[in-house]
Amino acid sequence: KDITWSCVGFPERGAKDSTLWIGTEGAHTPCHLDSYGCNIVAQLYGKKMWLLFEPSESNNLSPTRVPYEESSVYSNINFACTCHHFPDIKKARCVILEPGDILYVPNHWWHYVENVTSAISVNTWIPVISDNQSRVDESLVKCFISSIVKELDVMDINKILNPNERDLTEIRTKYNIDELSYCVQKVKEVQSENETKNNNVEYLNDFTIPTESLHNILKNIRKCKIPQEIK
Repeated sequence: KDITWSCVGFPERGAKDSTLWIGTEGAHTPCHLDSYGCNIVAQLYGKKMWLLFEPSESNNLSPTRVPYEESSVYSNINFACTCHHFPDIKKARCVILEPGDILYVPNHWWHYVENVTSAISVNTWIPVISDNQSRVDESLVKCFISSIVKELDVMDINKILNPNERDLTEIRTKYNIDELSYCVQKVKEVQSENETKNNNVEYLNDFTIPTESLHNILKNIRKCKIPQEIK
């Protein structure tokens, strides 16, 4: 109830918009990117390491949708194993958060997270303009995965789906199509709104100022000299 993100410019976001993360030393989250929004993380207790990669490194991180989890794209690279070398990765940033630190993770940045000590942190995802298009993309992936798992046995399903997506085997195809249609409609609505706004914009080159009026404007500006070409 006391969580607020007003110190970083989002006073409207509180506990209901936040997720609390509690883990022991060595607990980690596999490298992945979030399909929606940008991420703001506040460290409350202990130390946590963040390994960050720009979206331009996506091909080098070997992205995969297995295990499937809606809104998360995982990397095939296991950063928890220190015996691996990563020659294809050109650039990475390593940040260790301590109590009181706040980290901003831009949209679609890859991140691997590991507790250096037992740690507690809290985060919130801030929506961004591209989320509507990302929901269409995610809905298409969901339709595809859902159609596949319905034909598989339990062992194979467990390999493909993250535990929190097991109910995907029970979702009807019509529900997935309706969800996709809704997401597409939202994209069209946003595009229509943007077109309307652009059509209502008045640009400076749509009108001219008479020379006499321009002279009067210039004379009212302290120490301003009228250019010879408009005298």
